[in-house]
Amino acid sequence: PFQERLNTPYHEGPLAFFPKGDSVIFTRNSLKKGNKGEKINRLNLYIAYKQPDGTWGKEKEFSHNSQEFSTMHPALSFDGKTLYFVSDRVGSLGGMDIWVSYLENNQWTSPQNLGENINTRGNEAFPFVDGRGSLYFASNGHSGLGGLDIFMAENVENKFITPFNLGYPVNSVKDDFGFIFNTKTKKGYFSSNRTGGIGKDDIYEITAKRNLNNFSELILATRNDDTEAIIPSAEVQIKSDQKTTLNFSDANGNIKYYFN
Repeated sequence: PFQERLNTPYHEGPLAFFPKGDSVIFTRNSLKKGNKGEKINRLNLYIAYKQPDGTWGKEKEFSHNSQEFSTMHPALSFDGKTLYFVSDRVGSLGGMDIWVSYLENNQWTSPQNLGENINTRGNEAFPFVDGRGSLYFASNGHSGLGGLDIFMAENVENKFITPFNLGYPVNSVKDDFGFIFNTKTKKGYFSSNRTGGIGKDDIYEITAKRNLNNFSELILATRNDDTEAIIPSAEVQIKSDQKTTLNFSDANGNIKYYFN
């Protein structure tokens, strides 16, 4: 068991350690009384710091918690300065959305919704960021095999490209979620209530045969047909089955485009 100071009669759930292992951010539930006296269960984030004697100090509330909505399921970037979390706060596109906050001058910035590329009218939850900065999460709003499926959005030049379904055997017709993955060992773990488990939600281990990625890079060069001279700031439309995007070539006359 983890140190008793951080375990309470409430539920302590998904957590993330900061890079040095000297601080941790975790989910805990709390109860709020409604207008008619009913109890409303909310989830919030708490941060605890390790003390010089190796024990954990008193936890502190994440600065963007609220009793009006849930704030939960933390995931940290490799440097610990970017926090992804799940919330149904005002501005969500569906039920639960994934949000991001940045550590600047020892303060967490106002949360930003990751937008409709990641979030849907359904629920997105259980984010995880691997060593390359790619985002994994569970969703029942993106097209999937059934229930919650696990998706990956690769980080390309500090932007998440369109997420893709990790497919079978990671995903099933049941709920699959809580995915974590080590890009060096190519091993990962996730939870599922699929048929064949021992209990309701079981933990499964996977070993990938290759790195988990599913995008291609297209490099276009804009040149004068007669002189081969570079054409910067050229307007180019790229059409795919999913969408049409408007792009402009850079100072070297090139355009980089990523697609699944």
